[in-house]
Amino acid sequence: MIPLGIFANDNWLRKDGILAQLRGEYDVQDLGDWRRYDAATLKKQLQSVEVVLLSRAAPRIPADLATDFGRLRYVCYCHGSIKSFLPKQLIEAGLMVTNWGDSVEGIAEGALTLMLCMLKQIVTLNQFAKT
Repeated sequence: MIPLGIFANDNWLRKDGILAQLRGEYDVQDLGDWRRYDAATLKKQLQSVEVVLLSRAAPRIPADLATDFGRLRYVCYCHGSIKSFLPKQLIEAGLMVTNWGDSVEGIAEGALTLMLCMLKQIVTLNQFAKT
């Protein structure tokens, strides 16, 4: 099994359904206590897994990891921009990283547009329903 480290304090990641799905394919290591790690321990923990799952409450990944990834091959970020916690040197050194990026914006804009369209039609639909 592939070792996967969860470096996040988000409660939704720890729901049984999500963890059960992950445990079917990965050796899940819940490293939510990363805030207590010093820099060397954090680096060692990151190097000990092949996949890292990060969320908003995630540690800043040390830039010196670029010289030795250890087992780490892939970082999956469950939200938007990674700029604030993942140095560009890591990507340039070959670490595979994915995130939601700007695609979330389009979803939010679409949902807001639909909601506004529906609100605009409420008066008309209400009058139609009463007749």
